Amino acid sequence: MKTLLVGAAAAANNFFVTSQGPGCVLATPLPNGPFVAMSTPSDPASPSVVVLVAEDEVLIRMMAVDVLTDAGFVVIEAAHADDALSLLASQAHEVRALFTDIHMPGTMTGLELAHHVRGNWPWIALLVASGKARPHADAMPSGSRFLLKPYDPNHLIQHVRELVDAGRAPRSE
Repeated sequence: MKTLLVGAAAAANNFFVTSQGPGCVLATPLPNGPFVAMSTPSDPASPSVVVLVAEDEVLIRMMAVDVLTDAGFVVIEAAHADDALSLLASQAHEVRALFTDIHMPGTMTGLELAHHVRGNWPWIALLVASGKARPHADAMPSGSRFLLKPYDPNHLIQHVRELVDAGRAPRSE
């Protein structure tokens, strides 16, 4: 992981993350509203595959964004399902994968978000994570995968790559 958190506001879930030089980012709190930030890959020559990360825990979200960005993905961030839906309303045509936590604040869980995305944007690959619950295969959207927290960053990259490459290959870890 190349980034180091140098500032954060623990009381809020919305942050604007900016690079402060090699190996350093700054998380600045935003006013209420959707979190809209995009990280670009460190290797600009790689093909642009956009991944939406929906995670309410800011440090976990930052780690996932950092890992996926370093792997060559373009990453859009959302602090919860409502923010993710706002972003998808305008950018779904660009998004190839959704990586979401199950337990998040807001009007829907990450699992409900995944089902909504499957029904409305079926081309988006789905990877669902949780450290609290492991949903039964029947509860997961068709073609999605589950990743148990805490997860190995290499497994995150592997699942996203395989899901994007295969379309919607069902499998769980």
